[in-house]
Amino acid sequence: MQACGVECAFVYSGLPQGGGTLVEHAAETEFGRRYGFADIESFSGFQKRVPISEYDDIEPYIEAARNGHPGQLTRERPVFYSITSGTTGAS
Repeated sequence: MQACGVECAFVYSGLPQGGGTLVEHAAETEFGRRYGFADIESFSGFQKRVPISEYDDIEPYIEAARNGHPGQLTRERPVFYSITSGTTGAS
């Protein structure tokens, strides 16, 4: 993996359990399969495969997880869901 700055520290930081990178960890999620996380080897590879997303883009994954379909955005089951207004003003 090529060296990259702060912008990719989150994506390629090691997991606390020593289980690889966050990208590797999410490769077996619906989102990870859709964007080929298993084949991503660098930050530039991540940028090329994964589009910048808004809430509407990931809402189907969130709703699927809420409706009992695990492994959408994370391998782990979410602890809780919270509604926030964010920048939309919705509540």
